[in-house]
Amino acid sequence: MSEEVVLGGITSLELGGGYGIYVTNRRIIGVKKGLFVKKVLSGLLSLIITVLIFVIIGLLTFGVAVGGTLGVMFGLLMMRFGRWITKTIAPGLVRDTNPKSLAELDTNKDYEIRKEDIDYIEIKEPYMFESGYIKIVRKGGSKDKEKHISISDRYEYEYLLELLRKFYPEALRV
Repeated sequence: MSEEVVLGGITSLELGGGYGIYVTNRRIIGVKKGLFVKKVLSGLLSLIITVLIFVIIGLLTFGVAVGGTLGVMFGLLMMRFGRWITKTIAPGLVRDTNPKSLAELDTNKDYEIRKEDIDYIEIKEPYMFESGYIKIVRKGGSKDKEKHISISDRYEYEYLLELLRKFYPEALRV
């Protein structure tokens, strides 16, 4: 039997609120990451940039009071609903696709399933305001044998879809 090799993986704030999914030639490994600090930094970066942009626009068009109010209002809105600024300026705060060693993955794993134990893998694309997901179902099919991970970003969806096609295309349901 061939040696186990990491095919790839991703850790992202957009996966289940901060989760990592890694695939080897033999199994899928889930890694729960302590991404709270990155999530806070991502939100703060979005807030600061948006506040600055809208304060400048407000100052140039409406004056200090309106500009400051617009800046803070839109900044808070962007901190809550939009990580796209952070994804563009500092994508490393939001996702990590750097290679990991098997030892590192085994040390930090939250979940694992071997290829031969998988009944099917369902992946649904996120669409507008609706999250997508990956559902991994073990043979036997009961609910307690499923792993469900939400996907909020199209990049993560496409990356994982390609990775799962390499891993086990026969079991994949798109």
